[in-house]
Amino acid sequence: MPVIFWLLAAVATINCGQVLQQRTLHLGRTSLFAWYWSLTGSVGLLTALILAQPAVALTPATISGMQYLAAILMLTPAVCMLGARRPGVSAWQWFVVLPMIFVLAWPAAIQIVNSNGRSPVQLSLPALSGGILAAIMSAAPGLGRGMTIPSLLQLTAALLAASPVIPLLAQTTWLFAAAIPVQLLSTILTGNCLRHHESQLQTATTLQQKTTILWLLFQDLYGMIWAQRLMQRAAEFERSEKWKCSLTIDGFTSLSSDTETDSAIADALPAFRWLLARFLDPQWVDTQLGISSVIRPEACQTPQQPR
Repeated sequence: MPVIFWLLAAVATINCGQVLQQRTLHLGRTSLFAWYWSLTGSVGLLTALILAQPAVALTPATISGMQYLAAILMLTPAVCMLGARRPGVSAWQWFVVLPMIFVLAWPAAIQIVNSNGRSPVQLSLPALSGGILAAIMSAAPGLGRGMTIPSLLQLTAALLAASPVIPLLAQTTWLFAAAIPVQLLSTILTGNCLRHHESQLQTATTLQQKTTILWLLFQDLYGMIWAQRLMQRAAEFERSEKWKCSLTIDGFTSLSSDTETDSAIADALPAFRWLLARFLDPQWVDTQLGISSVIRPEACQTPQQPR
């Protein structure tokens, strides 16, 4: 086998190791489901690389099919995060993520069956349109904060991995190989971003600092779509409970210069914790914010939706 294969295999293996190390960054959070998909996609890319070697002696259809499947699996973590809210996060995997894999892979499977495995998979633009849409959906939630570059890199890696089934790019074999280092860079930057937030939480002293860092961590982990949704709900609490602070994209801000910010945030803390409980374990949030006693969700009733 050529030296370039061993180099790429080493990079892909390192990427799998990096993903495994990041499991602790998702414990106690619904993002753990996305971590499982990240590991699946990383292993899928490594597997596709190995199966493409001449020594394995697989048919061209099987090789290109495995490469396309790896590309699809690389889209699943971000799609998983679109449904990461409890209690529906488990059902989301069965009714959205798995069906997406099936629908995107179906045209390739049909070609493999029709050619009896003799011809490489070549997808037309209509067949690729679903994958392109899923790729855009997977990248959009991560844009705007610390995950912007990792999200774009992951999108790029998925598109590069799908190049063997795109007619105009099928002969450019280096494109699929380029997906491996690009994915590794995305994985490293993702881990660094999440670790940076957690290290900041350990050194934060004031309640405003802690809630701000936790809020920024939430945005980077779950994306701006969920962040906007939580800010809308927080605005409802603010009106109904007459908060002296407001939850913005950058954290809590006091509504009056005469009000101490930490004191105002303390009044809003039960609702803030209630909002995060759909994504993060309450016990973990309590530990990060320094809450000594557990606040039950019943202590903060959900306001009526405005008409």
